[in-house]
Amino acid sequence: METITHNAFKLRKATVQVLKGTATLYDAAEHAGQAIETITQNAFRCRKKRKHNSEAESAAAASSSSSIPAVSLSSFSLFSQAVIKLEKCGASVEEIMNNMRAFIKSKRDGNNADSNCGFLTEHSILALVNLLQGKEISDRDIPTKSSLDSTESIIHRSLVSIKNEDGERVRKQLRTSYSAACVNGDGLHSILPAKEVPLLTLTENAVSESTMIDIDAKEIPRTKIKTHDLEKQLMSIAQTKNRVLVGHITLARLSKKDVDHALAFCATKDKIFFVDGQFYDGITKQGDPILENLNQHFEFITQNKSSSGDFADDCFYLIHHELPIEIVSRPAIRLG
Repeated sequence: METITHNAFKLRKATVQVLKGTATLYDAAEHAGQAIETITQNAFRCRKKRKHNSEAESAAAASSSSSIPAVSLSSFSLFSQAVIKLEKCGASVEEIMNNMRAFIKSKRDGNNADSNCGFLTEHSILALVNLLQGKEISDRDIPTKSSLDSTESIIHRSLVSIKNEDGERVRKQLRTSYSAACVNGDGLHSILPAKEVPLLTLTENAVSESTMIDIDAKEIPRTKIKTHDLEKQLMSIAQTKNRVLVGHITLARLSKKDVDHALAFCATKDKIFFVDGQFYDGITKQGDPILENLNQHFEFITQNKSSSGDFADDCFYLIHHELPIEIVSRPAIRLG
């Protein structure tokens, strides 16, 4: 695995340092003449928690850590961004939504395929980015065949407690606890974002944080969240980063045999909407592919005994693009 900084990835002017057999590239100019060590966030957490067996080791550890300021990992943030000028989007959020609605309806005309959510999500993400950047949308057709083969994922499942109305645990339920998209040359997984690895750089007098790009990553982890927290979370990230976010969400079913569902999203600090082409039937001309509240369109299974639905209320999101665009919200005439 090769892990490099954003700048090193562009310029390839970096110094190689080997850490436990892994080649890590970093820009050395900032730390010239200093004793430097670069470790992952998890490694730093483990180092802090490691218990030493002898007084000599404990003393050595105390001496070593005394030169490193204390760092709260709970405050470790990848959201710190340099202040840059935002490009103004020529359309409002509502106009983007209308254009996406018209785009999906035109591509679904004459079909109601129900197993191509991966292809629909791929084209929705590409169209959203083009619209936000003031570019034309590609006129390519969206495949109506199953997208299952091109959207392979790594899934881990674990048992969770199901409780009754009194809060007592009555049974356990197998749910998806981890989801990662496998890189593919076709479909949704062909446009995945780069895998970023948070790192802490330990120098003699300071601890700094940075982000590395794993250019050989074969899978990109998604972030797990409860569906009722999803919209607030994405808008919060958009506000913190001062960006417009575009990406995809997967909804997980409880059965191992059933296929999960994917859809696209666009989030600003003030508004979020989703694009699910399968909500529009191109044969009957019924439905709306633009969703503004997932919980109004899907019935989710919570961890309460009386709950029912098609998907668990644990969903997974992946941000593909963070666009430095200023976009406003204003009333727009709905088209089509």
